[in-house]
Amino acid sequence: MKISVDFQSLKDLSSIEKCREFLEILSSNNLILEKIGSHEPIRDSFSSDKFEKIWIGEQVDSEYSEAYILFRGKKSFKFMGMVIWRKGLFPTSHTINGISLWLTISNNFDCYNLIDLGDKIFNWSEAEYGYITSDSVFQVDVNRGNIYDFIDNLKWVNYFGQSYLAESEFHVPASGQKLLHGVRLVIADAPDDEKLIDPVYLNSIKKTIGAEWFWDYPQRYKRKKPTFDRSQISRRES
Repeated sequence: MKISVDFQSLKDLSSIEKCREFLEILSSNNLILEKIGSHEPIRDSFSSDKFEKIWIGEQVDSEYSEAYILFRGKKSFKFMGMVIWRKGLFPTSHTINGISLWLTISNNFDCYNLIDLGDKIFNWSEAEYGYITSDSVFQVDVNRGNIYDFIDNLKWVNYFGQSYLAESEFHVPASGQKLLHGVRLVIADAPDDEKLIDPVYLNSIKKTIGAEWFWDYPQRYKRKKPTFDRSQISRRES
């Protein structure tokens, strides 16, 4: 089964401390890095020193800096990943920091280990939004936009950060689990559960949350979006 894990954060992820914490998360979940790089193809053998050097990124101008960190491994199971962070963005920018993983797991894999991994990355990144999904159930359309536009759809595991929880019209279902700065909402027993392709079931949960938060709400001008705090990654206004 092919699994996608994705998080969208507006926090500063640029420090070496954050880098080392991220490596610890991967290691503690048996994601053993083999190859790393800042662009395709990913050819350099992994070492923590090399990884930290890539993580530091590049200073593009007096305020803007960025890093693209790519990695893959296959000791326990095959996976690839990417972390993109940016700092010094213009205050009106709708750019996000992203953490993505793509894993290939066996049918007898304990999928709740994926939830543990997701919880750790969500808490580490203080993400505004994230999800875990089976690619066979839901194909993510990257052209639809990001959190500044709408919530793409409900997935097997959904993560909502503090900005959503601060909105009085965003309603977390009773099954949501509180995490450090947000909630985790699991809506099926497994990532390939047939419920996840049942529109009646999905729409009932969207209605509880508020259908206006999702991309398929028919009246586009009424779609809702939180007010996000992007101060950690925005440049100072002159």
